Amino acid sequence: MNNMYNQRDVVLVESPYTDRFQKENRPALIISNRFINNTLDCIFLQITSKLKNDEFSFLLSDEMVNFQFKARSEIRLHKIFVAEKRLIKKKIGTLHEDVFKEVIKLFYQNFES
Repeated sequence: MNNMYNQRDVVLVESPYTDRFQKENRPALIISNRFINNTLDCIFLQITSKLKNDEFSFLLSDEMVNFQFKARSEIRLHKIFVAEKRLIKKKIGTLHEDVFKEVIKLFYQNFES
């Protein structure tokens, strides 16, 4: 299967509201590897401009990516989801590799006792 999305890509994904009737395009970071990305799905971490500044937050800056955010944003390290690639509306940019490694390190800490 041809893959146009890669690990570290920041994309806009169509996401349903909790009422499941309304939808919104939201930013997300692709964390799945090329093997998963060669299926119909990708695995994502949520990106939001509603800053919580808690233990599940990874604050982003424009120096960490190859584009500019419209507002201060953070990755929510515990908001993981799977979605079909057909729901990706567009690629916004890419997270730098060293920053991605730090995000994944902190993400894995969610699974430690």
